Amino acid sequence: MLPFMLLQTRFDDPAFRWTIICLGLLAAVYLILRPKMRKKDPLARQLQQQQQNPGGLTLAQQRGLERDMSTLVTELLDMSRQMTAQMETRAAKLEILLKEADDKIAQLRALSGHAQNGDGQPAAQAPVPAAPTQSAPAAQTSNDPRYEQIYALASQGQSVSQIAREVGMPSGEIELILAFWRTGKG
Repeated sequence: MLPFMLLQTRFDDPAFRWTIICLGLLAAVYLILRPKMRKKDPLARQLQQQQQNPGGLTLAQQRGLERDMSTLVTELLDMSRQMTAQMETRAAKLEILLKEADDKIAQLRALSGHAQNGDGQPAAQAPVPAAPTQSAPAAQTSNDPRYEQIYALASQGQSVSQIAREVGMPSGEIELILAFWRTGKG
């Protein structure tokens, strides 16, 4: 009761009244602005961003990731083109080597046929065996109806890729079959 009496006695003074009113207003303003003046937790801010963006990435990060992915896809395409070109080059070299080997086999056969001694008897040399890569496919090609279809399509002038699509076989196998067929024809 004593403080209340002190306030009553002093409250008659106008300066004291305005001081009390100002202090009350300052306290009210402080209580209203206090939650806004708190330091914000950086982890809480990140948590808020993650809740707004479930992927956890900002728009700039997503675009950067998209650019990186498109760069990788471009590099992958370039690498596949280079590998395809290298494979085609190696396949062409292999065809040349096969043709050279076939020519040498033909030369050996021709030489073994002419290698006779003076009295018409064959020389003591053993004949050169036929190359297994030519005789086995030649026998196989004549029995398989798919090969006959391949030969017919090739005779019509269709490309290897067209024949492969129509027959349902890999184009490399078609090329090999046609190479043996052409060797047998020539």
